[in-house]
Amino acid sequence: MELLKVSGVEPEIYRTEKVKCDEEGNYLHTITMDTGDNLPLLVMIHGYGGTGLIFFKLFKELLKHFRIVTIDLIGMGGSS
Repeated sequence: MELLKVSGVEPEIYRTEKVKCDEEGNYLHTITMDTGDNLPLLVMIHGYGGTGLIFFKLFKELLKHFRIVTIDLIGMGGSS
């Protein structure tokens, strides 16, 4: 989460979550960012071998226009 600290996004704006996918215990790691301004939702999904944090330099500017959810695909990033 060090990249979130250098992204300029205030800690109270984001939350991380492990979303259960199946009965075997697999989960998706997500980061949700919301300024509370009722903006449109932008879902960001990385490419192969990445993580949602790859977009960290974009977060601060995008939060002016969107609520953001990043999803780490299964087997990558913080997901199982």
